Order: sequence, then structure tokens, then C-alpha cells
Amino acid sequence: MSGVTRRFTAMGLPILVALVTGACGGRNTPPGPSAPSPQPATLAGVWAGAVGTSAEDGRSLGLVWDAERQGDGRLSGNATLSTLSSSSVRLSFPGTMTSVRSGAQFVLTFRSESTSPNDSPCAVFASGTAHLENFSLIGDLDVTYRSCDDLHLQPPASTHLELLKRLN
Repeated sequence: MSGVTRRFTAMGLPILVALVTGACGGRNTPPGPSAPSPQPATLAGVWAGAVGTSAEDGRSLGLVWDAERQGDGRLSGNATLSTLSSSSVRLSFPGTMTSVRSGAQFVLTFRSESTSPNDSPCAVFASGTAHLENFSLIGDLDVTYRSCDDLHLQPPASTHLELLKRLN
């Protein structure tokens, strides 16, 4: 091997390694931006989930909301809060839930005037906030009962709210 070939090989190998490493995203290459999380095209639709952190305590509530767009960042529609199958008392609270957008937050209000099926005077109210994460509304919903003493109901042990948008 001539001296020119040895010098080229000795100098060319580190350059070739540097070029290949750079082209393949070597250690010094900063990570690219992550893809945005998928979001529903519209917030109108059916949302379902629960209030509370544990179904085992019998105090978590199921929630189904058929949200319809009202304009000005508002949603409103029929909703039902119901005790879960693990509860000793099976009740449904049909009512209306509304949402008003405030920046990245949604201010939620639920109102039911009586329980079903026996139309007792027991009513439930709930209010809180949530934010959108992928196809879920995550936040807190504080549930209170009115005139429900004879049913011995207790609000969920936690205000944690998680609703998943049902895809059509």
C-alpha cells in the first residue's frame, strides 16, 4: 500500500463514521417534535365514564352524557348519573349536564330533580371542571345529594371524573 493510500484510509475512516452517524441521528441529534395527541373532531356526542376512583367502595357513580353543541363553546344535553352494580342501592339520576369552555378547561354542571324508577324527592347536583386528553374528559366533579337521607346515599369517595367519548 502506498503512503497516499494509507493516509486517505487513516483520515477517511473517521470522516466516514462521522457522516454515517450524523445521517442516522447520532447521539448529538435532538429529538424531533412529538406528534400531537389525537383529539375528537367535535365534542358533541356521547360521553361515558365514572365519578369516583373505585367501584369496589359502592360509592362511585356511572355517568353517560349525550352532549349537543349549543354555540359559544357551550355543550348541553341529557345525562344520567347512576349507582354502579357494586352498590347496595341501584338508582339512576336522569338530568341535564352543561359545559362551558373556559380556555383549556370545561366547566361542568349536572342537575337532576328526582331519581328513577320510584320518583323519590331525592335529587343530585354536581359541578366541576375537566380538560380534554385524547378522547377523554379528565377532571373533578363534586356530587351532592338533596333530600336523599332515607336512601342512605353517600357521594363518591373521590371527585375524580373520567369520561371517554364514544366513537360512532
